[in-house]
Amino acid sequence: MINAAALSKATALLAELRTSRQFDGYKAWGVNNVELANQLGERISGGSTSWPNQGGTSLCGPAAFMFCLIHDRPDLYVGHIIDLWAGRPATLGQRSVRPNAQVRTTAETMVPNSQQTLPAAANINAVDWISMASLRNDSPDLNPFADYDHPSATVSAITRPRYMQGWFHAAGATTLLDNTNEIVPLADWNELLELAPYQASGWVVMLVSAAMFQGAGGNTYKNHWVVLNGPISVNGRPISIYNKTNKPDLETASIQARVFTWGNESQGLATTKSLPHLSHFLKCFHGGIAFSSIP
Repeated sequence: MINAAALSKATALLAELRTSRQFDGYKAWGVNNVELANQLGERISGGSTSWPNQGGTSLCGPAAFMFCLIHDRPDLYVGHIIDLWAGRPATLGQRSVRPNAQVRTTAETMVPNSQQTLPAAANINAVDWISMASLRNDSPDLNPFADYDHPSATVSAITRPRYMQGWFHAAGATTLLDNTNEIVPLADWNELLELAPYQASGWVVMLVSAAMFQGAGGNTYKNHWVVLNGPISVNGRPISIYNKTNKPDLETASIQARVFTWGNESQGLATTKSLPHLSHFLKCFHGGIAFSSIP
């Protein structure tokens, strides 16, 4: 549920943007004020498929963060993106975000005219590129490889756990638990049990393999961030009835939950068609971070 008071503030910001005579951001980002307002309005509408969508990029980390930000502080989300678009100093809580010129140049050159989404080749729209690419690009201190500035970049788009914590902390949230491991994939049943209770009152962002959503095959190495968007059930019963010693048969048990991924907040885990066994989930699960709500 999106914060109602913050949503009212965000809606007022969009009304002001629609009537604005300032087109500072138009040439830089390839989208004018009305188009930007329309896209932002969709993002805060609460529709099941209206959320931040990484499209063909590797920006799953920023997408996961923006999903949580929209729910708790849609006004902060909208105001931040308007400032980026307008070329004003943009802050995200306690963090200043100043993307380099190449992020804007990429947006401009990949869109032949203002009527198309951008960057069109990556199937990502303007508001998502402005917000997510800017955030990832403006973390050079966190990025040991290169600045992120193009949709085709993969290595420089990687979001490490400490980047995710940095973004949440800047927005005012606190870390309640982090059981990710960047070197060795140690997460298993015990780590899942630790994370699950935090979903009810805050955010649980999980580091997984995208193979989790691709049936029982595929590379299970960590390569994707998702947000747990509902309670976890195992064999149709709340995971809270289990513990580290009293656990289901991990090879045959099923797992059910809703998660946010690729712009969809109702992606299901472990339907009978795609992922029937908890065992495959655990192979794809590499821990997660529990955060408080963003104040």
